[in-house]
Amino acid sequence: MRISQGKVNDFDHKWRNGLEDARIIFTALAAAKADYIHTTEYKAFRPAIGEDGPTLAALAKTYGGLPVIANDKLGEPERAERLLADGDADLAAIGTSALVNPDWPRKVKTGLPLAPFDHAFLHPIATIRDEECALR
Repeated sequence: MRISQGKVNDFDHKWRNGLEDARIIFTALAAAKADYIHTTEYKAFRPAIGEDGPTLAALAKTYGGLPVIANDKLGEPERAERLLADGDADLAAIGTSALVNPDWPRKVKTGLPLAPFDHAFLHPIATIRDEECALR
């Protein structure tokens, strides 16, 4: 199960009841017999609720008791390593970093610089023209 507090148009959105919502949601996912929880949070290495405290991945580990994959802005090896070393997650997804660095493991292992992700990499992006939106 992949889950996030954020919205497509609001990366900073948080669950209204904070830790209590996290407890309810992750406990329910475990009870539903999910095989793992894949958290995606804008800047997954930051606290999920408030300025201090656990990441969303750590909350999933605490309340879900299932394997956890953490995702978002973990392409920098130090961030992913810290999250894993702290026990917040079992795996770190590196997503866009892997797209622009298909040899990411080799670069990290040998200390080579990583290419930064540039959204132009995904272009052209399909767009809807104004006249296609008008209801007639």
